[in-house]
Amino acid sequence: MEVLLNFKDYFKQIKRNLILNNYYSKKIKDGKNLRASILDWIFINLILAVFFIITTFNTTKNIVLSIVLTFILIFIYLFISITLAKRKRIKKIAKINEDLSDEEVLKRFEKLNSEEYLLYIKELLEKYYKTKLYNGNEYIDFIGEINGEYYGIKCFKSSLENIITKKDIENYHHSIKISELENGIIITNSYFHEDLKEQFDYILIDFNYIKEIFKKLGEYPTTEEIHKSILSNYRDKKTALREDFNNNKREKVYKFGLLGIILYLIAPYTSYSLYYKISGTILIIVGIVLGINKLLIFLKTNAKNKI
Repeated sequence: MEVLLNFKDYFKQIKRNLILNNYYSKKIKDGKNLRASILDWIFINLILAVFFIITTFNTTKNIVLSIVLTFILIFIYLFISITLAKRKRIKKIAKINEDLSDEEVLKRFEKLNSEEYLLYIKELLEKYYKTKLYNGNEYIDFIGEINGEYYGIKCFKSSLENIITKKDIENYHHSIKISELENGIIITNSYFHEDLKEQFDYILIDFNYIKEIFKKLGEYPTTEEIHKSILSNYRDKKTALREDFNNNKREKVYKFGLLGIILYLIAPYTSYSLYYKISGTILIIVGIVLGINKLLIFLKTNAKNKI
């Protein structure tokens, strides 16, 4: 029994890896799945093998020697190409995972309204700087002591496309100047304009900086979490496709059956009556088969619901 469970877990792991590899292959190859990529790889290597055999045979005039040399050349080529391709694939997969992690982080912010965003950033900075923040005024969101100095903190919630500029922080900058605060932190889930970075001596925390904070706090999505998200999306799409297929079956039954009956009825009035009768009969049979399948699914579902 234990061996059976181990085999079951082993095949589950294989299926999991195939789904993940297929996902990454589509991303890397612009939509081409794992199977198509493997077939392309085999086809290219077969062409190279034939090329090497022909070339070496023309040189040596010895078929056995040509085959041996071809095996050696193909082995060297495969070793180099697989090693380079693996390194390249690892880098691309790492970039894909990072992009997916970034999307997950962005989703966290998108779900928050303005008040929730301020509270979220407050808790994030308190954990990162290991301090306590207090509410500020109209233009300074929070005030807190960091490394023995007091900072006025301003939070901006925006989309990645909307870059924070000098104009956006004018009121904040004025409030810092007239207050007793000498230090400032501006944080956004977007980015800052380059001029702003050069003109002000504030700590500027943009989206990339926030990502680093998440990583240090252990709150940045891990590779395993990304894999679970990919597998979850795969299952959701598979379920949606199955439901869509089942929902369309009834319509297909009617269409196949009705078209088959029509073809069979008009067959005697056409020049190719036998062809129309055969086509009509096939369509009627397909409609009946789909109808029976639909009925079996319906009965099976009802039986499960009763249980």
